[in-house]
Amino acid sequence: MRTRLSIPLLLLVLTVITGWLRADVAAEAKPDVRLTISKITLTPSDTLNVTLQIKGVNLAALSSPQWPKIPGCILVDQTSSVVPFGIGGKTVTLFRFVASYVPMESGVTTVPVIEVRLPTFQFRSKPIDIKILNADGTENSRRLAAAAATPTMPSAQRRVDIQPGAEIKLSVEASTTSPYLGEQILVTYKLLTSRGLGRKAVQVKKPDFKHFWAEQLPMQADNPLETVVRQGVTYHQLILERVVLFPLETGQFTVEPASWKILGESSAPGAAAAEDRTLSTEPLQFNVRPLPAPPGAARARTEVGVYQLALNYASAKIKLGQAFPLYLTIKGSGNIRGLMPPEMPLDNPDFNIVSVRAVHASFQPFVDQSHNPPRTRFGGEKIWEILLYPKRLGQIQFPAVAFVTFDTDRQEYVQRATEPVRFNVLELDNPAASLADTQAPARRAAAPAPVLVGILIVLAATLAVMVGAGVWLSRRSPTVKALKRRPPSVDAVLKEAEEVAAHRGADSLWDLLSDALIRSIQETAGVAPAALVQDELRDVLRRRGVDAEGVDSVFQVLNNCDEARFAGVKYDVPERTRMLNQVKRLHTQLKQAKSTPENAS
Repeated sequence: MRTRLSIPLLLLVLTVITGWLRADVAAEAKPDVRLTISKITLTPSDTLNVTLQIKGVNLAALSSPQWPKIPGCILVDQTSSVVPFGIGGKTVTLFRFVASYVPMESGVTTVPVIEVRLPTFQFRSKPIDIKILNADGTENSRRLAAAAATPTMPSAQRRVDIQPGAEIKLSVEASTTSPYLGEQILVTYKLLTSRGLGRKAVQVKKPDFKHFWAEQLPMQADNPLETVVRQGVTYHQLILERVVLFPLETGQFTVEPASWKILGESSAPGAAAAEDRTLSTEPLQFNVRPLPAPPGAARARTEVGVYQLALNYASAKIKLGQAFPLYLTIKGSGNIRGLMPPEMPLDNPDFNIVSVRAVHASFQPFVDQSHNPPRTRFGGEKIWEILLYPKRLGQIQFPAVAFVTFDTDRQEYVQRATEPVRFNVLELDNPAASLADTQAPARRAAAPAPVLVGILIVLAATLAVMVGAGVWLSRRSPTVKALKRRPPSVDAVLKEAEEVAAHRGADSLWDLLSDALIRSIQETAGVAPAALVQDELRDVLRRRGVDAEGVDSVFQVLNNCDEARFAGVKYDVPERTRMLNQVKRLHTQLKQAKSTPENAS
């Protein structure tokens, strides 16, 4: 009887397990497909991005989908990317396809159905309704039909189209062509026509802005037209783009031309569509001048601009044994995002500075009322968090933080500084209170039980064996040698890295290379790389005389070390040796850059 019951039960269990395995394999083989749109409400100057993401295991190569036509919009750009990565021993591939549309008229339109057909899977999206607002921000309830090849715009928005023979051109203007090193330059790209503007302009070529730090300014939502007179001819003018540049090097430089495509859609019913036209600006020539010689004891690193400093903190009472944050705020006009933190009092007997890191940075235009007449400047504010760790009890003083800048308007160096701040360091706990409490008479300690004595003996024997094994391994294994306490010298760290570079299994090489590179930057540039974002660190290296190829090598080595430590990427011995030699060359270049100003002085 038991045998008859156990056989059906066994079959039932096998069926459940087989079904679960099949479901798991099917779920694993089924790709993840997602369709997203950037906005559901558009203004005439917005861009609609439709993104299709397909992620799956062992996917074959996929081509870009057939993007549909969206009524009232025109397709202006398509991009695609493929990112393979490993998870649990399997290769997962992420395909990302993006289509960019720009609105041509206002109303309510629909993103049609998008289909994806794979050998083992099919995806079909749902239609998505979006709104395209009028130029004044009001809604237009008119439904845009797919068959409307030449839509009629409302009378309030009707504008004169640019005809193929009309006068139309691009212009570029710079606020100055002979700036000082670090001085802000406003570059404005404009579209001018003598017949009116009624079509879209899409940028097809953007300058690289080599040798400059570039900040692109956001455009106004309405982006109003202006009427200007050039050489006796009246033009309608539209601002296409505004960029603020900050020179990073001295010398003569050329900014290559920028290009826009003027789309040839017509807004008049029954009118023939004009051809697309691609226009380019003239190149910009700049002669970047070096800063004047700084006075007397001014520090080597000088920022350019007009700034104000403020130091904020929560309380004047801090606890011994706890890190206390201070917040240094610098406001003004200049390269605020690329601003380096002022020199900090690192060697102080009363406290240690654990870290200095940027926690906020904003860049926007503002009106300078102190100038007559008022003028528009570009800057903002940047905030650094300074973690202070007190060393002793009592009164301590955080000294003033000085900041030297060069004011290009006044043609002189200006020093700004915060006020010194006093703090009262208190005990974290009050040990006197526990001693003052009445204590119960101490009980006589009982003799240890035999079981406790045996446990202590076993623990002591185990500890002795572990210490002996550790000593033996430290003498035998180069991998364990690399785990010892790092010497403070960069050259010593590199020498230790040479010992483990030839051993493919010694993963400590990546800690040594990363540590040597960070130490070298900190010793030569005087700043901690961990406190800087990538653009700030790139700016520091360029100012220290490292060329563009060397700067790229720094980030390449750091990324390779992170991949080897955290992503499990394995490198063979020649590649490990190549990266070691690369760090050595960078260290030599940084030492030479550090010694150059000293020798010159």
